Amino acid sequence: ARDTRDGILYIYLGLANNLFGDRTEYGHGYTVTNRPLIAGAADADRNGVADMWTTVGDGTLKFYKGGSSIHGPIDGPKVEVGTGGWGSIKSIS
Repeated sequence: ARDTRDGILYIYLGLANNLFGDRTEYGHGYTVTNRPLIAGAADADRNGVADMWTTVGDGTLKFYKGGSSIHGPIDGPKVEVGTGGWGSIKSIS
């Protein structure tokens, strides 16, 4: 989840009882201006870790390869996979 006021991403970890754990800060700087679109990907690169895609205010598209810690995608490397024109995209599936 993203707080659009300050750009903080939060994670809610799943619990064994089918509920969610407490909100935990996950990342900073993900304002709507800086990262207009954020899309989670279960495992786009098939390495066993969740990934994330974002558009950037300059119109580029970034892929965040999932990291190996609890911090997930933002802990892994990010790669620019699209140059220009991505600013108007409203969803990625």
